[in-house]
Amino acid sequence: MRVVIVGAGLVGTAVARALARQGAEVVVIERGVPGAEASWAAGGILSPQAECDSDGPMLRLCLDGLAATRRLANELKAELGGLGNVGLIEGGTLDVAVNDEEARALRHRVQWQQAAGLQATWLDPAGVKSVAGVIGDVAAGAFFPTEASLDPRLLFEALRGSATNAGARFVQHFVRRVTGQSVVVDHDGRDEVIAGDVVVVCAGAWTPQVAGTDIDADAIFPVHGQMVEVDGRAGAFDAVVYGRGGYVVPRGDGRVVAGSTMERQGFQKGVTVGGLAKVLSMVGALVPSLQTATVRSSWAGLRPGSRDGLPLLGQQSSGLWLASGHFRNGVLLAAISGERLAGALLRQEPIDDAFSPRRFSRPPS
Repeated sequence: MRVVIVGAGLVGTAVARALARQGAEVVVIERGVPGAEASWAAGGILSPQAECDSDGPMLRLCLDGLAATRRLANELKAELGGLGNVGLIEGGTLDVAVNDEEARALRHRVQWQQAAGLQATWLDPAGVKSVAGVIGDVAAGAFFPTEASLDPRLLFEALRGSATNAGARFVQHFVRRVTGQSVVVDHDGRDEVIAGDVVVVCAGAWTPQVAGTDIDADAIFPVHGQMVEVDGRAGAFDAVVYGRGGYVVPRGDGRVVAGSTMERQGFQKGVTVGGLAKVLSMVGALVPSLQTATVRSSWAGLRPGSRDGLPLLGQQSSGLWLASGHFRNGVLLAAISGERLAGALLRQEPIDDAFSPRRFSRPPS
């Protein structure tokens, strides 16, 4: 089987790797620098329980995504040695409340997750300090010990290397339009057809703009997020910490990544004074010791949000396949998206209908 993939972010590259390792011939088309959009900008949080508000298909996909990411991390390390290090930190997720209303919401989250058989612990202020002593004053917290984080930039480089080793080929072209079995690209001002048995569009926030996807224009949309990286102290805390309208993610070498704003402003991408001030204010309040930390860098990215908050994984009525709309869970769901798409394409394994792209298909003209 020959598969043509549009989009070389984490999701597209994970799909390419999974297919190539199982014998498919894979061509990945990227208009810019592979991995340079949402994948490069992400925090690297692997927190299904902290991200999902109820039990259901999305939570189950995210839990499977966490397990798949761990498998992927082990495979990349075994295959690539030091180059396969993705900065995985098994520190869990700490979600903190700063007032009674937030504390009630967290307690409810812990209760329903425990009832669903998941590991979740309610913490009083002293318990929060026992998990992460650097956290400022809080009313309560919830700890999800099985969750983790990684460095998405390291993950992408390792993933691309592994996909290339498996035979996937990456090419740079502007895509004009797609069908279920072909991609028309601009080659020096001329149309060139790259044909395949299957086409998969993994173009993130730009997916509806790819002619031929045949989904509603607002089915997937860009959500602008601004991030900052500061110097911390290696080992000061290992958990991803949510609270005060943002999050902080430790890296193993002492760096701390923090974010993020969520702004609907089209495809404008940049760091603003207001956005950066908001993130830095959150960091200083959540982890007071970081108020004097040196700011290393800041950046912004465009997450691919979807109209109902669920990703689009599966086949359109036209025959085209989509893997997009992962919103804040692109890192968490990249590996499982690759596994699910490879299973569906190579072995006709079903994908949950909750994620079917057909729910956003345009009506016939």
